[in-house]
Amino acid sequence: MAPTPVSTIGDIPQQHATVTPTEKTTSIPEPTVSTTVVPQQGTLSNCTTNSDREKQHLHICGSNFIAGDNIVFTLVDSKGRPMKGIGPVQVQSDGTFSQNIFIRSCKDVPFGISVRGASIKYRGVLATVSNIQYGNCQVGVSINQMRSNR
Repeated sequence: MAPTPVSTIGDIPQQHATVTPTEKTTSIPEPTVSTTVVPQQGTLSNCTTNSDREKQHLHICGSNFIAGDNIVFTLVDSKGRPMKGIGPVQVQSDGTFSQNIFIRSCKDVPFGISVRGASIKYRGVLATVSNIQYGNCQVGVSINQMRSNR
């Protein structure tokens, strides 16, 4: 129905309109949840045997890692300073790996070892082992403590 003219100015009719507000709803987007796949935590162990020691090897083994991943080792001293890096080493299809580290003398025995993913995808620490025992070496003990133990 057309509005009724209320008045005229000259020959132009004037009209008044009534505005009725309508409710408008705006949709708020639902938050999205994204998940980052974190690699499963593996386990590191000192698997050194007498036979390994005879060959001057520190044998480190790992389990529960992701098959096919490449990992790198960082050997650290008792103050947490890096001594040496090793790798990359590929994880076997069963999620395990084995790595021998050549030990010339007790000073080469690390206090700890951390394993990181070698790919850009997994740069964080995946596992650590510390307080490594190797033969009669006293790892992480100062020279003064060794002398006082004699």
